[in-house]
Amino acid sequence: MIFMFYLQTLRQYKDAQNETEVLMSALQAMQEKNSHLENNLSAETRLKMDLFSALGDAKRQVEIQQGRSLHNYTTYSSSQLTNIY
Repeated sequence: MIFMFYLQTLRQYKDAQNETEVLMSALQAMQEKNSHLENNLSAETRLKMDLFSALGDAKRQVEIQQGRSLHNYTTYSSSQLTNIY
């Protein structure tokens, strides 16, 4: 009788060990996936920041060019009016 109880206890212990190993393996896989996702998110964030920075630079350049064009147009129009009178 004691032998059967001991055998049952050992089986339960073995099952618990197997469950623990399975859970630890699943935890390790999830941690690796989480790390991979964090790295991808970080890279994506850096890329977006670079893109928005480039967009801001391009917008400033367009505004500068438009300002120069408007200035040149205004100067040209004024000189034409002066020549008329």
